[in-house]
Amino acid sequence: MARLGEHSGDVMTGNVDNMAGTDGPAVTSYRPAWRMVLLAAIIQNVSTGLAFGSFGSLILSIEQVFGAKRDISSLTVGLLVVSFSLSGAVIGRFMARLRFRAAMLGGVGLCISAYSLLAVSYEMWQVLAIYAILLGPGVALTGLLVTNTLVARWVPDKTGRALGLVNMTIFVMVVPILCGLALRYTDLRGIYVCLALCELALVPVVLMVKEPPAAAPVQPTPAHPAGDRISLITRADFWLLVLAVGLMSGGASMKLAHFVPLLTLQGYSSDDANLLLGITGGAGVLGSIMFGWLADRIGPSRALIINALVQAAAWFIVLRPVGFNWLMVDAIAVGACAAGYGAVLGALIAQVYGAVSFAQVYGALSLLTLPFLMGMTPFAGYLYEVTGSYTLPFGIQIGGFVLAAVLIALIQGKSGAADPKGITGLAGQGSSGDQDYE
Repeated sequence: MARLGEHSGDVMTGNVDNMAGTDGPAVTSYRPAWRMVLLAAIIQNVSTGLAFGSFGSLILSIEQVFGAKRDISSLTVGLLVVSFSLSGAVIGRFMARLRFRAAMLGGVGLCISAYSLLAVSYEMWQVLAIYAILLGPGVALTGLLVTNTLVARWVPDKTGRALGLVNMTIFVMVVPILCGLALRYTDLRGIYVCLALCELALVPVVLMVKEPPAAAPVQPTPAHPAGDRISLITRADFWLLVLAVGLMSGGASMKLAHFVPLLTLQGYSSDDANLLLGITGGAGVLGSIMFGWLADRIGPSRALIINALVQAAAWFIVLRPVGFNWLMVDAIAVGACAAGYGAVLGALIAQVYGAVSFAQVYGALSLLTLPFLMGMTPFAGYLYEVTGSYTLPFGIQIGGFVLAAVLIALIQGKSGAADPKGITGLAGQGSSGDQDYE
């Protein structure tokens, strides 16, 4: 068994190749690994922020330019989410065969094509088609799934902290402001040209991305059987994870959609609501880093349980009219947890299923949790119409967060995912081989 000390010179010089292919898990050089984290953070932030962050500021302009009604214009982001999730499932299935740089370049190319075509479109059906056929897959290839998979393989020992940096919501917070300012000087088509140029600027960044070092496989365990294939459909812990992730991600989407109407019903102005949304976005930047650190410190399963329970407690604040200071507490807590959730979930996937299966599991989750993401928001609206209050839908979601925490505790018990050190060994399963979910 090769000792870590024998490769200390390789660590100092950044010679990753000399460290791979030993008897033990590969040890990645500190500087190249965290350089990949920085590149992944830039790519993920720009691509996701441009697509999702711009839409809220552009929806009124879309309605004016293309003569669309609100139900049709809002369908655009729905199609983007569906396309993004479906593409993620496909990418996860084939990620083991793809080169990271090639996948990201393909995604950037799709996004550039999408924004360029949007700038010259004249019919609303063209806009819908472009968002669904080009932009969704493009963002999937440059967004969370691919960048988080890259980082999980490059930084196996501090995955939580690394994913916390990658998943910071900086551009999602900044892009709406920049789009609002830009609309004072140009029109919708000019904005789309700017978005295409921003994507083009990602090309040299993507070209600096390097493949993670290969590593020897770990010894098989009941949670991580030998072989390149893992079957998710027969694993109880995976279905528990689907339900837990669906409840948490669907709840976040539901609150984002209904937050402004809820506060206006309580007597607050739309400016107050938008200020709280800004505070939520700002808290998310710190929350992503904080929960990533926590995942490495106490284990991702425990960190995700804390995340769910904090959100459940924070949601109690908005069940009844309260002072603005309490609403700020809710905005900070929910913003930190919503952003930190992505980093902790990524660390949990890498720990329970192994870094080599990260894309497979993440892609499957994107597909199977789509009904929660798309269904919980209209269901909350239906309950509001029936009861005339948000107490029932928000109260149900509080129970959903508690249930998610229980499910994650069960996953921890089934897979032994509590050990924060266990993730190190799991990442050393190589970077090749086809991954299937059946």
